[in-house]
Amino acid sequence: MCFPMILLALVIAAVLGGGIHNVIIALSVAIIPGYARITHGLTLSIIENDYILAERAMGSGNIRTMVGHILPNAFPPLIVLMTMQLGNLILAEAGLSFLGIGIEPLGAA
Repeated sequence: MCFPMILLALVIAAVLGGGIHNVIIALSVAIIPGYARITHGLTLSIIENDYILAERAMGSGNIRTMVGHILPNAFPPLIVLMTMQLGNLILAEAGLSFLGIGIEPLGAA
């Protein structure tokens, strides 16, 4: 998280080269730290709820708790984050294309 997303995407796209698949990979890898941080914070917040404690007291395993309670409660804020960052990703892709690393135009082959 110490590097800006566009700088990390620029370095990864420069290493991988141009093209749509490499730009998608570069932007995906560059955006993951933000999602991981939000997911970690949400998980720590959800674990503190009483229904998680009650489920553990009933003997549920970790996988059942994650799939049954933590994931459904953490998913809506992640959807909001995805929609908020969609515009930033479009601008980042346009910036990579402006610098010559992004997607090639259709007739430039």
